[in-house]
Amino acid sequence: MIDGKQTIGDHQGPMSFTDFTDGTSNTLLVVEAAGLNIVWTEPRDSEVFDDNLGVNLTGPTPTTSTAVISAWHHGGGHALLADGTVRLLYSGIDPTVLKALTTVDGGESLPEQY
Repeated sequence: MIDGKQTIGDHQGPMSFTDFTDGTSNTLLVVEAAGLNIVWTEPRDSEVFDDNLGVNLTGPTPTTSTAVISAWHHGGGHALLADGTVRLLYSGIDPTVLKALTTVDGGESLPEQY
């Protein structure tokens, strides 16, 4: 799950669709985080920081990545959005766009394609 300031993980308690003022199709909930070595049963989330805004960023070893989204396959990583869709976010995504996708109520505008 995405966690950090203004993310889904930052909100306490249940949320309604109206709480997603950025739009449910513009808000990430859950992402691939293979490079963070988070076991699926482990209660740990993918924290959003300014220095990890990317997909499949290079890590200290070939199987690690400090990126908020990381996958074992090349080219990108999958993300579940609040509208229920799953999208492949490409490794070359603009960090500003990725940051905007992590927030629930950041008020950012997004390009048509990302």
